[in-house]
Amino acid sequence: MKKWVVNHMRSLAAWDRVLSAYLTLPEHARWSRRAAALGAHLGDSWLWLLVAAIALLLGDGSVRRWVLITLLAVVLSVSVTMLLKALVHRQRPQRHRGFYSSSTSDRYSFPSGHATRMASIAVIIGSRSSWAAAILYPWAVLVSLCRVFLGLHYLGDIVVGFMIGLMCSWLLLTVVQ
Repeated sequence: MKKWVVNHMRSLAAWDRVLSAYLTLPEHARWSRRAAALGAHLGDSWLWLLVAAIALLLGDGSVRRWVLITLLAVVLSVSVTMLLKALVHRQRPQRHRGFYSSSTSDRYSFPSGHATRMASIAVIIGSRSSWAAAILYPWAVLVSLCRVFLGLHYLGDIVVGFMIGLMCSWLLLTVVQ
């Protein structure tokens, strides 16, 4: 049984590498890579912390409550992600350079923290507003895919990161509502 599981896990990892390589934009596709880098940056922590700070300063009591719940969801889901990164140590698909960055402060790719964060935000804010959900879910998917297009993550990294964000946020919603 153990050998069967190991073989299937290797097969899944190989499939993930091949599909991710196919989705990665080539270095000579400069404009497409720049667009993907912009998309990937739309999921950066500093941007969402800035949005949260503005909402906390300008929002009413209800807005502040949901910003804090969103922050809690992000902290919870990213904590799970960081724990998995520390346990798994999956290297990133390739060294990246250019418009995005020449290095990263997080050398491990599994699971994707950007996908985790964006899914958490989409679930919590999307639960409060259908128009926000209609914007944030596609945005989360786009940010996550841009990470693969740039060769920063494997497709499996973003799928698992997204699932962590969805599950942790859903769990938190069941507690606070």
